Amino acid sequence: MIGRRDACNYDGVNARDHRAPLGARILSCVSGGPMERLADQLRKLGVDARVDAEFDETAWREAFSRGRSERLGARLRSLIGFPLRQVIQKAIGGRRDEGAVLVPTTNPFFLPVLMVATRSLHQRPVVPLVYDLYPEAFEWDNTGGPLTKPLVAVTGALNRWWYKRADAVVFIGHGMAEHAIGRYGAPRRFEILPTGADPTELDPARHDGPPESDLERWCEGKVVLSYVGNMGISHDWDTLADAVSTLIGDPGVKTPFGVVVAGTCNGVGFLRDRWRELPADRVRIEGPLPDRAWARLLTRTHLSLVSVRAEANRTIFPSKALSAMAARSAIAAVATADSDLADVVTRYDCGMVWRPGDPQGMAADLARLIDAPEDLDALRERARRAAMEDFDLRHLATRWRALLHEASGD
Repeated sequence: MIGRRDACNYDGVNARDHRAPLGARILSCVSGGPMERLADQLRKLGVDARVDAEFDETAWREAFSRGRSERLGARLRSLIGFPLRQVIQKAIGGRRDEGAVLVPTTNPFFLPVLMVATRSLHQRPVVPLVYDLYPEAFEWDNTGGPLTKPLVAVTGALNRWWYKRADAVVFIGHGMAEHAIGRYGAPRRFEILPTGADPTELDPARHDGPPESDLERWCEGKVVLSYVGNMGISHDWDTLADAVSTLIGDPGVKTPFGVVVAGTCNGVGFLRDRWRELPADRVRIEGPLPDRAWARLLTRTHLSLVSVRAEANRTIFPSKALSAMAARSAIAAVATADSDLADVVTRYDCGMVWRPGDPQGMAADLARLIDAPEDLDALRERARRAAMEDFDLRHLATRWRALLHEASGD
């Protein structure tokens, strides 16, 4: 683990709190999820916070469901139109957003360097939020084909440049920060701030009561295993697919159980195809869920399935794991031992971890756990406690506010 360099140790109170509210503009081509929840918590702390985005989650999903031309148009808008528009808007905004700190995310990956490079135009502090590490994702996915090596070289050089010049940098995991700083150098200020979750929003007691949907009726009377959220190329689809198939074929499991997948991206289609012969009372695949249905599924989930490909062990930390913990779900993680995901699960003893490529071991352990309600309940209770004590977004937002104050020169 690493500590914070020039990190903030504020208690959230600042000598200039009596002046105009501090502002934050979180920049991401797609809004929703953790970013919107962070902005909401910052507003509750008196920060003028909002998310500036090209698409909301619904519009983004719809664009990708309409065919190849719509997908291409959405990608061009997110990769070219959105970043350029942000630079222009912030540069000509004048005093309209005076005091606002820009928080460009790595969505798209070059947004942080662009906002740092144009700081003389928009004249605002820049605190990038690193959700994903690039060029690491290009390396293991060979994104650019024959251009991958020069793309990696250029992106790495840009990282070294903007890491030193940003007003502060936020990483969402310790392992991610260690890797990035070891490769690109330490920013002059940085914080490790997980995406967090809102335990109030995901309080199981809040969502108790009779089922409100066919999905909830399907879940009744079962130990529920669910995967909720995006399943892209950084997630290990194969291990999950084989483990669930093996688990469902195990006649030794006595307790009724079911597996739900509610999400987007190519991995969901992959699982739908791989599991098409499995019984409908054991496997159910849904599209993305609205907020209330999402929260109610998580609070009915006993084991939340989360996976990270071995190659992506230092590039991402799935925020879905923290939401599941807040909903009192144990974590069933496919991840390497040195990943941030594995670190959280083992440190808080709130689930189980299997290495990528071990579906047989995963299926065997899940079978034992499904038939051990007291053990499973203990894992779930520790998950909820960890979310409330260390990953509560309300507390993390206080640390965010302190960092924003420092970056703005207060």
